[in-house]
Amino acid sequence: MLTTLDFIRRVVPALAILFAVTGARLQTDFDRIVGYWEGEFMPGNNLTLVLHFSRGETLKPMGRVLLFQGTAQIQDDPLSKILLKEKQLTFFIEAKSTPFEGEVDANLGQIRGHFRFPDGSLQPVLLQKVDKPSVRHPLDAPKDVHAKYSVEQLQEDVRFLREKLGNTHPQLYLYSSKSELDHSFQEIVTHIKTEMREDAFFRLLAPAVARVKCSHTGIRFSEAFLKSLEEVPVLLPIKIRVFGENAYIIDNYCDAEIRPGTEILAINGVSVPEILKQMMVSLPADGGNLSAKRFAINQDFASMYAHYIELSDHFRLELLAQDDKHVFLELPAATLKELTDRSTTSRGGQADALPAHFEILENSSIGVLTVSAFMARDWQRFLQLFESSFNTLKTQKTQNLILDVRGAMGGHPFIASELFSYLVHSDYVYFAKPEERGELAPLYELQEPKPNRFEGNLYVLMNGGCLSTTGHFLSLVKYHELGTLVGEAAGGSFYCNDNSIQLTLPNTGMRVNIPQTTFETAVRGFKKGAPLLPDYEVKPTLQDILNQFDAEMAFVQNLIKTRKSNKL
Repeated sequence: MLTTLDFIRRVVPALAILFAVTGARLQTDFDRIVGYWEGEFMPGNNLTLVLHFSRGETLKPMGRVLLFQGTAQIQDDPLSKILLKEKQLTFFIEAKSTPFEGEVDANLGQIRGHFRFPDGSLQPVLLQKVDKPSVRHPLDAPKDVHAKYSVEQLQEDVRFLREKLGNTHPQLYLYSSKSELDHSFQEIVTHIKTEMREDAFFRLLAPAVARVKCSHTGIRFSEAFLKSLEEVPVLLPIKIRVFGENAYIIDNYCDAEIRPGTEILAINGVSVPEILKQMMVSLPADGGNLSAKRFAINQDFASMYAHYIELSDHFRLELLAQDDKHVFLELPAATLKELTDRSTTSRGGQADALPAHFEILENSSIGVLTVSAFMARDWQRFLQLFESSFNTLKTQKTQNLILDVRGAMGGHPFIASELFSYLVHSDYVYFAKPEERGELAPLYELQEPKPNRFEGNLYVLMNGGCLSTTGHFLSLVKYHELGTLVGEAAGGSFYCNDNSIQLTLPNTGMRVNIPQTTFETAVRGFKKGAPLLPDYEVKPTLQDILNQFDAEMAFVQNLIKTRKSNKL
């Protein structure tokens, strides 16, 4: 694909030269802020904010924001859209949907400005230029994937993790007792009798962490380890879809001739049911939600295998041929870049793209609003889309709305509440808990429906990818009986734990996400641990996936036609 930069350089040489000269000047300007900047954040909370600016391999500036509470690191996110124009500095934190605006005073060595949180509130900051941060920060340099840690280092990381979970998590013992969790972590300490690689250590910890049964409580490889893995062939070069305890090849990213739909019986000598069992006990999910775990596995089986089963440079697949004979196929592993380049189902797109879309079908009788995440860089555009969509529904007198939130893994509750206000018919309260409300305070007060709210027939498509904020949203739709839910059990429900901190284990550098607050929607009659079920369960079949047939959408459209016919 020819990028905009390629076009400029190849088709308009004069502009290419101008671009290079301008880029060099911008890089020189950027030199003024390269390095570390540190200061207190939200005074009174023992928070230290660090900005780190550096030069990439291209002219594009790079940066990260790190936040520490005391000596514990609780945030490490990349910056985007970094722009320094004279004294004015702006950038964006993608992971938090948060922009920064400020100015640089080179003489005083200061950056002064503010972050604008998704709820619109401003948080001022004053940072000083420093040679090194006063708090420890993780190394960015890749590490040897074969490097091993001593028994003492690993055991220290286990104890550190157990202590932080106990001191931080608001519902740590909701599903597993303190004695059960203590036993799980002590077993890990006892099991560590020799030095170990990071990935092997990760597989020891993951099942113990998953016993908390909280989707926001999880561990990840260290950033340095992940960077190293990007260049190492360790991934299955095929796309796999799981149905029950059976796995099938859906797409092929390598040179081998494989028929789509072929069943895989075993990988590297381990049966598919055993592989799936290990993945399922290792994946975190609210209440141990099986739908959420299956969704994660089907989204990226290759990554799940590398994380929870093994890192391998080759794969020996045992397949079930059309004549029911068992055949074996040897495949070399692929790197992440190779899979990204070859995959025809890459989820990549423009960073500014809005994760929502609206259209009218069938002569204005059906509207379809798709929301793949309740977050966006430009959240005002998100709200504008809602407003224009529901104005169109009202103007065209559209009687049926299909809201597709499948795979929407969460986002900001303000955006979800805004959408809900176009669907609900009377005043409502979004959140019931916690008591300390902070920036989310408005969501605990009585809210009014929008004047142009939808008053027709609502159908909501859902699946195991509906997590966190989306689970909250669905619980309110179900509680207020606003429409018909179709698909698979949601991965989330009326509660979840978040307001998380991100910690780094002291020796391996593995990252840990631990929530601090339990958020519950203002509903009654729901039970923690019980899945949020659809009114009509519709699951795509293997043939649906192979034929790229949207079974859930087709079911809803047929349901609308049937109900319309019955009224005639």
